[in-house]
Amino acid sequence: VVIAGMGGKLMVQILDDALNNGFKFKNLVLEPNIGEPGVRKWLIEHQYRILTEDLIAEAGHTYELIKARLGEEKELLTEKELYFGPFILKEKNHVFYQKWQGQLVYHEKLLTNLNKAKKKDHNRIKQIEKELDFIKEELND
Repeated sequence: VVIAGMGGKLMVQILDDALNNGFKFKNLVLEPNIGEPGVRKWLIEHQYRILTEDLIAEAGHTYELIKARLGEEKELLTEKELYFGPFILKEKNHVFYQKWQGQLVYHEKLLTNLNKAKKKDHNRIKQIEKELDFIKEELND
């Protein structure tokens, strides 16, 4: 099954709906536009093993491609592997640095705006701070 061209939340909803209707797919090729960590988390929770990933750039956009196969047991991934992708994190090609430099700027602006809010969402602020730490660590590695 190939699912592409949509956000990770919708992709996970489609996979959940299929599962709830008795469909369990042996192989998945996924290309979420956003929300990649949520897709990886869903895969792991449903006993899929990520076989390979690729991060490519085309026409000013980056795309993460994830190929997974249904397994017998849950694969264990670190938080960073869920966030960046285990294969993408190992390869760290030029597209990785391009994407995450942009995400660093985005996250910094987002954190500034979250801290300016009259009613602060402290959980969201902590989440963004953690993601910023991850990004900085990997860009400086």
